[in-house]
Amino acid sequence: MGLEVEERDVNELIEEHTQELTTEEIQELQSQQHTEVKQEIGFEESEEEVISASEIKEILGMWERVSQFVEKKNQKKLQQVLHLIFLMTLA
Repeated sequence: MGLEVEERDVNELIEEHTQELTTEEIQELQSQQHTEVKQEIGFEESEEEVISASEIKEILGMWERVSQFVEKKNQKKLQQVLHLIFLMTLA
């Protein structure tokens, strides 16, 4: 697969990129970019999953159970630490 690049093509490409853009061209580019961003955002928003109220209620219930579990385990650790501190003060 022999790809050949001619010097005049390279020079033409370089020349195109060294030319300064007019105000109108810059505004057009900004407008195109703005449109693309809006389309991307709109596309992402349309893919969002809708969560029902019952699912939210279920998730919050699970969170409550996890919170209680963590609180219970942390209290046991706190009691163990306090017991060790008490024993160290007796020594």
